[in-house]
Amino acid sequence: MASDIAALRRTEDGGFEALREDGDGPLARGPWEPPRTSVLRALATSIFAPYDRSAALMFYGLMGLGGSSRSRLTGLLGRRAVPRRAHVVVVGLGQVGMRLCLLLRECGIPVVAIDTEETGENVGQARRLKLPVVIGRGANPTILRRLSLDRARSLAAVTPRDLANVEASMAARSINGGLRVVLRGGDGEEERLPPDQRL
Repeated sequence: MASDIAALRRTEDGGFEALREDGDGPLARGPWEPPRTSVLRALATSIFAPYDRSAALMFYGLMGLGGSSRSRLTGLLGRRAVPRRAHVVVVGLGQVGMRLCLLLRECGIPVVAIDTEETGENVGQARRLKLPVVIGRGANPTILRRLSLDRARSLAAVTPRDLANVEASMAARSINGGLRVVLRGGDGEEERLPPDQRL
């Protein structure tokens, strides 16, 4: 959100308060407002640089924009459109991933999630909340490239599997070496393996 922000918390009135680094002294508290995004720019990029070809065909062919598009996980218009700039890619739509997506969207930051299970409970919840979701592996370079990682704000790999998070992070950094990556680790399946079976 900004290089000097150390933490962000919700206030009692529903707003946000930021803890900012102030030199070598204690953190300074102050109000924080979500950034304003250009609706027209987001609309133009979603139309002229859509996530997938089927979305472009839907728009240019004027098909599927009615009732049949309600079951889709991504779209060309509205909140379900895959962001193309200054966005966060969240790998894993479990409880942590879902809460992260909702908080980022509430802060005015565009977000898109990647999950492997199209029939997952949270994927259905994301569809109802109009969060854009892409089905596939978070370590798939093809998917990551199509999500405009070169223009992304960051990637958060938050699946319950440590190795999957490491794979997604490494794949993302191989595409964009300067990308900020947030990695969930230390509580996944690999921690329960015997020491001789850990990587």
